[in-house]
Amino acid sequence: TSPVSGAGGRISVGLAGFHYELKAAAEAYAQRRPEVQVSFVEDSFYARRDFLAGRVDVLGCYAGFSYHVNTPTLQEYLKAHGRPPKEVTVAYWPFMVAVHPANPMKAITVAQIRQLFFNPEARWPDLGRSTDGRIRLYVYDSRLIAQALAASESEPASPPSSKSLSREDELLSSRAVRAHRARTAMGTDKAVFQAMADDEDGIMVWRHNKELAASGLKILPIVRKPGEPGALPTDTAAVASGRYPLRLPLRVAMHPAAPGHVQA
Repeated sequence: TSPVSGAGGRISVGLAGFHYELKAAAEAYAQRRPEVQVSFVEDSFYARRDFLAGRVDVLGCYAGFSYHVNTPTLQEYLKAHGRPPKEVTVAYWPFMVAVHPANPMKAITVAQIRQLFFNPEARWPDLGRSTDGRIRLYVYDSRLIAQALAASESEPASPPSSKSLSREDELLSSRAVRAHRARTAMGTDKAVFQAMADDEDGIMVWRHNKELAASGLKILPIVRKPGEPGALPTDTAAVASGRYPLRLPLRVAMHPAAPGHVQA
């Protein structure tokens, strides 16, 4: 799906979060449509400000427009325009599950990942490793992961917002993550990957990137439903279809004053 379908023109893209991933999606679009000039506002503060003022045509946001603006700003926008901006999912970015190379696990199911994120009492056998022990979780953003797990309960073809995370489940997930989280400083990605590389009882749920792919950690295929084959985050077709369920929808919000070729 593309935010621009008209012939020619310009499009200004503001990046409010997941800058690398959203910019990569926009640049991939620009390569397919060289007649469209794409410019970026990469500072999230100025991106939001310029979008609200109509100087940015589309705002890249990974959790919906309302997630990226405070309540007074949202109310001001609604007063001016009558409704939230139209949002379009332009791509999906996968999270991945990785374990130490010595871990015997070959794959992990969605049900086992839910144990990790919603059961504070979960132990390694609940995740599919026969050797017992305390889980040490290295996680990028537990709220986004829990939301992706909630969305994965829908059929792959369903909209990503077809099932949202309830307040009760959000609190339960917060408890579970606190119980399992590794007691280590979450600094740079490189530092976290190194800590995980030294931890045979560690399990990492992180956004997929080149550094992680080259880290030497074992990236596990995810099995969505019993009987289905597992899929890896590098399987772009599985990510796009939802067969790889641990994915984040990358969205753009379109300003109502954007040119017609953007609105089309």
